[in-house]
Amino acid sequence: MIAIIGDAFVDRYHLGYVRGLSAEAPIPIVDIGGVKEFAGGAANVQANLTAMGAQTVLINSKQPTLGSDRWRVPIKNRLMAGDTQLARWDTEDWLPPIQVEELLPVVDADAVIVCDYGKGSITPDLIEVLKLCEVPLFVDTKANPKDWIGANDCTLFPNLKEYSQFKETYDWLPQVVLKQGADGATILQYGRPVHKEVAKGGKVRSVNGAGDTVIAAYTDWIVGAGGSPAEALRWSMAAAAAAVSKPYTSTVTLEEIHGFLGSST
Repeated sequence: MIAIIGDAFVDRYHLGYVRGLSAEAPIPIVDIGGVKEFAGGAANVQANLTAMGAQTVLINSKQPTLGSDRWRVPIKNRLMAGDTQLARWDTEDWLPPIQVEELLPVVDADAVIVCDYGKGSITPDLIEVLKLCEVPLFVDTKANPKDWIGANDCTLFPNLKEYSQFKETYDWLPQVVLKQGADGATILQYGRPVHKEVAKGGKVRSVNGAGDTVIAAYTDWIVGAGGSPAEALRWSMAAAAAAVSKPYTSTVTLEEIHGFLGSST
């Protein structure tokens, strides 16, 4: 069982088409034809793992809507014209911290994925507790990764922007998967590249949530197949290719991953 901990939100797509330019300003006029919603962040990681057949538990913070018994969650709103994203605006963009006592399911986990997208659910105190876990940790964070130094069996997953911003810290860490977009990904050990996988081919329709797919697939391979980091990276690049070939925020199945893995050999 894989425990996913962190910021869960909703990816909401406002689907429309451009029917012209505004007379008031050089901006498109968009007619909205519908709305689609998908799990985002930690919830998207869980959705991907579930689609791959893994057993999971999601530990995330929620905030009740004032005057209501409904839970409110952060929402990423995206204005779409076909596959083109015209704008994004975020609402309810924060979460209360996850409390230490909520970590009880971690006791039975085979691995823990931490999704820290800067919305408040992951705190330094929580990280100190997670570092005591005797299971592999797989961490995606937008913050300085300094708090993860000293964690046992911990792999971090920065993108190029995050790595460049905190390179000095990342180069102190023993296991980093550097996500490089169209250039694939590289495993770094204390800043030294030890294995690289190129991105798998195919048409790119949406990169939204692709990082969630990468960490989900990588973890699933390490835990489920007992494979090496190099094998996990190859598997996760095929998973990412399957995800970005779809519109919106997408999950991928084992069959789809095998399809992209086979097409690259």
